[in-house]
Amino acid sequence: VRVEKRSRLSLQLYELPANHVLGPHMYLVQAANVHPWSSKEDAVTFLARLRAFEKQTSQIIEAFQAGIRKQITWPESVVQEMMSQCESQWVFTAEESPIYKSAQAQMLSVGGDVQELRRVVRDIVVPSFRSLACFLKDKYLPHARREIGIHALPNGKELYAGCIEYFASTKRSAQDIHELGLAEVERIQSRIAGVRNRLPNPDLSLVDFVDSLYQDPKLFASGPEELIDKYIEFLNDARKRVHAIFANVPPAALDVKAIESYRESTAPSAHYFPAPDDRSARAVFYVNTSKFEARPLYLIEAIALHEGIPGHHLQIALAQEFRNMPRVRRQPHNFCLSYAEGWGLYAEFLGEVLGYYRVPMNQFGRLMTEVWRACRLVVDTGIHALGWTREQASDYLRRNAALPFAEIEAELDRSIAFPGMWLAYKIGELKILELRQHAETTLRDRFSWKGFHTVVLRSGAVPLQMLEQNVKHWIERERRMAAAEAHRS
Repeated sequence: VRVEKRSRLSLQLYELPANHVLGPHMYLVQAANVHPWSSKEDAVTFLARLRAFEKQTSQIIEAFQAGIRKQITWPESVVQEMMSQCESQWVFTAEESPIYKSAQAQMLSVGGDVQELRRVVRDIVVPSFRSLACFLKDKYLPHARREIGIHALPNGKELYAGCIEYFASTKRSAQDIHELGLAEVERIQSRIAGVRNRLPNPDLSLVDFVDSLYQDPKLFASGPEELIDKYIEFLNDARKRVHAIFANVPPAALDVKAIESYRESTAPSAHYFPAPDDRSARAVFYVNTSKFEARPLYLIEAIALHEGIPGHHLQIALAQEFRNMPRVRRQPHNFCLSYAEGWGLYAEFLGEVLGYYRVPMNQFGRLMTEVWRACRLVVDTGIHALGWTREQASDYLRRNAALPFAEIEAELDRSIAFPGMWLAYKIGELKILELRQHAETTLRDRFSWKGFHTVVLRSGAVPLQMLEQNVKHWIERERRMAAAEAHRS
């Protein structure tokens, strides 16, 4: 908590209270899907959440106004996306509102007041979205900054250093991280080239090769249902296999669902939504089934391992079993993002240990997801410390990660909105891999996957510095036990 407080104090978060990814305007749209629905009282509290949105939008506007005065504003692209989101909720009748549609059946199921739901959506929620949309268009957009990097803000260099420590749990400089990213991209590209020698058209450029894959319908789902089924099948298999390298596999259920249509355009291919800490609802593995014909099946293994098992679902469900652990460590937060997302990327690596990626195409997909995260080290520091333009960042991602242009745009929008956040994935993964290698080298025959994974996961979400301490204490304890056993024999 001290790490979070120290690093977060350097961030001027008040003036930037919401963006196109996070904020009350986004939470409200998803509220009915995560709100507990077990009694009539739950319906009452849900209506209270909706009524509070009016005050929340007023507070967002006040904070944005303060940002205008201090010249601390979002770039134009973030503002325009927020405007679009708010305008999509600006409907003529309550029945047209996605919020009403998603909550109506739930309200009925617990005997809630649907008429009051209709009134609150019509008289409070929709006007609040309208008010925020108009403010953004008429008052805020003219002051939105042209430069996309945080370096353009007052004290931008110090702000970015705070972002790095906050999200990536490290004091490394932006330049150092940039160079690390370049080296990682080069290393992974070498592995990709090796795999491509076992695939057709190895002489094509990476971009041309990936583009050519979109011409092969066998590499893509035939419909949304097949995409969902493929993920379910894989996750069921992964749950069985992980017992080989994990001592404790929580039985917590994981539902696989399609992402709601109203957020398909800005959502990733898949993402994990943990169960509430009180377990009043089940964890959800969300799959983006829009444009299913352009979502490669060869990425399913890496994505499912990262978001599901043994990735975020195993990680968080296990932490939730430790009821004596502080809640801040049972549910990952941003100051431990490098632990949470580092584990997710490490889980992709574990696919090799578990016997996945046997097909060259799937191994290619796994390496493409890894090089994409390595590119983030280069692009995020390029944008926020080195003054890269959006075009420079887009070109780098296209050449080195071969992402489709739509994904590149979404990737850059998030990097711009959350300076430093994309660094957490690779930095966290590299730290876990480093600790595993250290444990294996030090303990030799005494090293066990189950023991290592237990010590990494049993403390819940912690900064990387604490994770390193925990692992080294475990290694030392194992060494002492080995010495004692040798002495007795």
